[in-house]
Amino acid sequence: MNMANKRKIFIITSSVPPKLAVPAGQTAEITKPSPRKRQRLDHLSSEEKFMRRKMRNRVAAQTARDRKKLRMDELEVVVNKLQEERKRLASENQLLRRKQSSLEEENKQLRGLVGRDESPRSAVPFGVPLPQDALSNLFLLTMATLLCLLKPCNPSQRTSTKCSSLLQR
Repeated sequence: MNMANKRKIFIITSSVPPKLAVPAGQTAEITKPSPRKRQRLDHLSSEEKFMRRKMRNRVAAQTARDRKKLRMDELEVVVNKLQEERKRLASENQLLRRKQSSLEEENKQLRGLVGRDESPRSAVPFGVPLPQDALSNLFLLTMATLLCLLKPCNPSQRTSTKCSSLLQR
C-alpha cells in the first residue's frame, strides 16, 4: 500500500514486544487504508449520472479552453518580442552594410593613393621593399591620417580644410 493512502491512528500501548516498545503515555502508529476519494454513485439514477458526467465534461472543456487561450496569449507576446528583435537586427544589418560599403570605397581610394591594385592577389607582399615613390606616398598618407586623428578639424570645416587637402595629395 502507498503511504499516501494510509490513515494514521494513534493508540496508547502497554503490551508491545520489546523491540517495538513505546514508553507509556506515548503513541504508536498503525495504518489503515483511507476511505474512497470519490463517492460511489449507486444511489443516483442513470440520468443523474449522465448529467453529472456532462457537467464535469463542460467544466473540463472550459478549463482546457482557458489554458489554451492563456498559452496563445503567452505565445503572442513571444512572437511580438521576436518580431521587434528581427526589425532591430535588420536595421543594424543595413547600417553595417552601408558602413562596409563606405569602408570598401575608402579602401579603394587609399589603395589608389598608394599605387596598389584593388585585388589582393596583386598586392605587394609584406616584407618586399616598396619603390621610393610608393614609400613616400605611404609615409605622407600615414602622417596625414595621424594628424587628422590627433588634431580633429573644426566640424564646420570638415569637408574643405587641411585634413581633406592632406588626404588628396
